[in-house]
Amino acid sequence: MSALVRVEGVRRDYRAGGDVVHAVRGVDLAIDAGEWVAIVGPSGCGKSTLLNLLGAIDTPSAGRVFVRERDVSSLGDREATRFRLLDVGFVFQRFYLMPALTARENIELPMAEAGVPRDARRARAMELLAYVGVADRARHFPAQLSGGEQQRVAIARALANRPALLLADEPTGELDARTGAEIIALLSRLNREGTTLVVVTHDEELAASAQRVVHMRDGVIIDNHSRDAGLIVPVRMQQGEGERTVRWPLRTLIAWLFVGRQCDEVRAVLARGETERDGTRAAWAPVHLSPEELTAIERTFPAAAPSRALDPRRARAWLVTSNGSAPLVPDDSRIVEAAPQATYRWFDYGVWADVWEARHGDGVVRFEMPRDGERAPWSTAP
Repeated sequence: MSALVRVEGVRRDYRAGGDVVHAVRGVDLAIDAGEWVAIVGPSGCGKSTLLNLLGAIDTPSAGRVFVRERDVSSLGDREATRFRLLDVGFVFQRFYLMPALTARENIELPMAEAGVPRDARRARAMELLAYVGVADRARHFPAQLSGGEQQRVAIARALANRPALLLADEPTGELDARTGAEIIALLSRLNREGTTLVVVTHDEELAASAQRVVHMRDGVIIDNHSRDAGLIVPVRMQQGEGERTVRWPLRTLIAWLFVGRQCDEVRAVLARGETERDGTRAAWAPVHLSPEELTAIERTFPAAAPSRALDPRRARAWLVTSNGSAPLVPDDSRIVEAAPQATYRWFDYGVWADVWEARHGDGVVRFEMPRDGERAPWSTAP
C-alpha cells in the first residue's frame, strides 16, 4: 500500500536580508494513512516549514510533496487553495478563529467555501461541536470561550470538510498543562478513529502520544523512529485454578512489567516470556527489544499527576493480598474506609491509570482511575 504522504528530496530556501536561509535541506519522509507522526526539534530547525510544505501553504525550492499520490508541490494558487480546503485540516497554536463569528459559524465557514448547503453544514457543525465536547458553546463568540474551548472549536473547524490529513502546529502551545492534556486526549481519540495526524510540537507529552517521532535539526531529519508499541501480544494469565488469555498491546505489557523493575530487568523478562505478580502468573511468546526500542516505548508513558484527586466512584477498587487480588464492588465498606487514607502511587499503572493505595487489614486496597486517551489492559480482553 502506498503512503498517504510522500516527501522526496525537499528543500526550502528563502532570503532573510542579504542571507539565504536553508530552512529544509533535502528531507525524505513517508506517512501512512491512519498514522500519527510528531515532528520535534529545537526552534528554527525547520519543522514548521516542513508542515507548511505538507499542507501546500508553502512550495519547496526543490523536491516534491505527494498527498494521495498527487504532487501538491506543483499546484497553482487556485488548485492549492482548493487542496487546502478539501484535503487538509489545519490546527494552529493561536487558534485563528474569526472573532465576529460564533463557534458554530466558525466551523461552518470552510464548508460554506466548499459549497456545502446551509442545512447540511449546520448539522455537520453541531455534530462536530458535540464530538469535541463544546456543543453548549455553539452560539458563543471566541472571546467568550476559554483557550481550551477555542482549540476544540479550531479542531472541529479543521475536520469540517472531512480532510484526509490533519496538520497541527503547536496545538497545546497556548494552553496550561491540564487543558493541554485534554487536547492530547482528543487528538488521541481522533487518531484511534482513523484520522491521519502530523503534529509539530515542543510538548513532550504530546510527542510521546504519537506513534512515531521525527526529530529535526538544522533543516534535516536526524531520527525517524517508529515505535511498534501497538503490537498485540496474547498473554496467558493464571491465578489459582483459573486461566484466561488477554490480548494486550506491547506497550501495555511493558507498563505492567515495569512495576518495581529497571529497564534491563524488563528486557530480560520480555525475552523470557513469563513472570508472576500479585499471585498471577503470566506467560507470552518471548519478545526481544533493544535498549533503544524499549526506551522509546517507555517515553510514551505519561508523566505522574499527583495533584489529581481520587474519585472512588470513578475508580476500580481491588483488594490485594499475598494470595492475589480481587475486585471490590462499589458499595464495599472497605472502599469508604480506605479512600481517605489512600496514597498516590502512579508508577504502579503509570500508562493507563493513576493509582492510590491504602493498607487495610492483611492487604492493600488499590484504586485505579483511568487516564483520558489511554486503554486499560482489562478493556483489551476479548
